[in-house]
Amino acid sequence: EQPYAFERFLKLYHLLELQFDYFLIDKIKNLQVPNDSNEIGKLLNGYSRAELDRLTEIVISQCTDINSLIEKLQLVFPFKQISEDIFIKYGNKGKPLTDISKFNDVFDSNSFAESNLLTLKVIDSRNNTLDVFIPKLVSYWIYRIRCSIAHNKIGEYLLSWDSENFIVDFAEPLLIEVLKQCFKK
Repeated sequence: EQPYAFERFLKLYHLLELQFDYFLIDKIKNLQVPNDSNEIGKLLNGYSRAELDRLTEIVISQCTDINSLIEKLQLVFPFKQISEDIFIKYGNKGKPLTDISKFNDVFDSNSFAESNLLTLKVIDSRNNTLDVFIPKLVSYWIYRIRCSIAHNKIGEYLLSWDSENFIVDFAEPLLIEVLKQCFKK
């Protein structure tokens, strides 16, 4: 019910963020104590404090309807410049689709279809498959948008009110799709 897109996005993101710890607790609850007691320590030690890592783990494990994620990703194509700014210029190298030439190739093709991503060598049939790439891309893009809204500081992409349609028409639908998939289980 929030009238401002940036605040709505953050409130939706917080619903997802609340799942980070529950996800770990659920993993621990599924262990057989005392047989798996050592696994509890491994889970706790391996639990990343990095928010993006926790988000990615949830999206990879909970968001199995890749086609629905792709459908929402397709909404980004009218927003090439802001996407390049948030995801490439202010993004971290080595994350999904941060190579500017591949980013441009995908935007020029207007498609996240598997055949297109294979042709453009964004994914391959062995290591970086569609089922791996799309959840990682979704996680990273949601996280970058969240950072741009929440931090609102020099060093992050600064969203202005002129960017609100990017949130309303692309970012919110993508985040809502992730939430639907996470909460349907």
